[in-house]
Amino acid sequence: MRPDEGKPYYTAYDKRYRSVYEQGADRYACIPEEEKIRGIIRKYVKQFELTGKKVVEFGCGEGWAGLEFAKLGSIYQGYDIAPSALEKASALLSEYMNANICLQDVVLGEFPVEAFDAGIDISCLHMFITDVDRKKYLGNVYKCLKPRAPMYFVHESCRDDIYGGEVTSYEQWLELTGEDVDTPQERGALKNGEEITVMIPCIAARPRSEKGYREELVAAGFEVVELERHTWGINILTRKL
Repeated sequence: MRPDEGKPYYTAYDKRYRSVYEQGADRYACIPEEEKIRGIIRKYVKQFELTGKKVVEFGCGEGWAGLEFAKLGSIYQGYDIAPSALEKASALLSEYMNANICLQDVVLGEFPVEAFDAGIDISCLHMFITDVDRKKYLGNVYKCLKPRAPMYFVHESCRDDIYGGEVTSYEQWLELTGEDVDTPQERGALKNGEEITVMIPCIAARPRSEKGYREELVAAGFEVVELERHTWGINILTRKL
């Protein structure tokens, strides 16, 4: 799926949400994967004693991860660039005084300095294509975390055979990979709690190899604490140095 004309390529995610809702869905969801990630969140909160602590999520989408943090007692702040998804998140989190969301471009936006005790990114880093955008994004993540704060990159796309050179534009990436971002494909979504099928094109994403992620995160100022490969991608637990 291509972005609306004149907007950054990563705003295609807002366009995807809008398309899903226009097809009658309440949420864009993959329940089995969400359940796995909820388990990861529960373990993360327990491991780093994040109840009562300030946790930030980048690319919070419809707010389901934020709901888990709020239920576990974390003071949650979510950022996302998709107004359509944030409407869903706002409704979902409305009864939780310890949860807040904000419309923000996590590449180009301004963030508070050393404000959060921990952070999480669920399938957000791989949505950024160019080297410049990824560096800016990780710089914002680094900036707003307290020293030695944990930062968890969860469910990131990972491929060992992926191009590892410099990428300067969205168009260059499409040419390099041949990704089809125009042909609609079947995807799962939810309507009234039941799974339905919607038709939407893929969105261009930029995986890294395991080595590539490690080098990128270390260069951004993070220590890689734990790295776990799974069938779809990779989870990387880090700390801010």
